[in-house]
Amino acid sequence: MAYNSWEDIYRSKKTEELYRIYKGVDYSTYDQKKLALKVLQERKFDFENVEPQVRKWKKEKIKKEEEFKANKPILSFIDRNFGYILACIFGMFFLSAYSEYVKFDQDELHGTDQFVLSLITFGPLVSVAVALLIQHLRSKKRKSKLSK
Repeated sequence: MAYNSWEDIYRSKKTEELYRIYKGVDYSTYDQKKLALKVLQERKFDFENVEPQVRKWKKEKIKKEEEFKANKPILSFIDRNFGYILACIFGMFFLSAYSEYVKFDQDELHGTDQFVLSLITFGPLVSVAVALLIQHLRSKKRKSKLSK
């Protein structure tokens, strides 16, 4: 749609938008306010009874925001953390296979040394897995609070 003048542009705007321009909410200039007033008068806007209309606009805005939040796709835990989950699984698989193929001298490693070696090897992966599990439980709890 081609516009020939600012009046045509303002005529295509919604009444709510024109009222905001007229009231100066959007830091409009004097000429913009004057033009918005002219278009509102052409539409026979009731300036005496504005409050019910403003409340209606606010309710519509809140309703639209709620609908947007309800229809907004929520990323699932696996969608958001797919790379981390795969890294943990393959990392644990790799380390378990690596520890099977590379035999340590069991006679030289006793008690705490063997535990420290296992902790150094599997510790970071286990900590990431635990963090992912905690994040999943928190997001699940948050979703259940939002749905109530």
